[in-house]
Amino acid sequence: MAALLVGLSVMAVLMTVAMPVWKQLAQREKEEELVFRGWSLSAVARKFNVAWGVALSSFVFCLLHYERGQAPLVTLNLVLFSLFACAWALRSNRIWGVMGWHVGWNWLLATGFHLPVTGLDVPVPALLVHLVPTGSDFLNGGHQGPEGSIACTVFFVGAISWLVFGKTRRHAGA
Repeated sequence: MAALLVGLSVMAVLMTVAMPVWKQLAQREKEEELVFRGWSLSAVARKFNVAWGVALSSFVFCLLHYERGQAPLVTLNLVLFSLFACAWALRSNRIWGVMGWHVGWNWLLATGFHLPVTGLDVPVPALLVHLVPTGSDFLNGGHQGPEGSIACTVFFVGAISWLVFGKTRRHAGA
């Protein structure tokens, strides 16, 4: 019982430290999704076509997240994430799921595991477990974090394929 109380007390202190950071992170990702998948994707798609909307919103998203000297695989994964987010928004006709994914991804990696996330420097300790990449940078992303790994590439290619080519379920009565 004492261990449980100590554990809860430690979590309360960590959450007190992390909440301001979490609020700032969540706000940034929500705003990015509103701008890139909510506004620019739909505005350009209406004016020209969906392909142009996806291309332009993805290009600007990647440009804003690009860091000098970043590995080519990180750049590729940024492009794939943006295409994934566009495909999800177009398939669902909503941005809430994409918004939640983006916030959850960045929070879990940066705050939960204290791993690097493109464009973020989170000054709080890991809330879940402090992971330290070991082994091949190709597999774990090295100092770039999971966003620089081939595992991330494979995941996004699979997710985009499923979103674009997967069958949608029909609801009863539709």
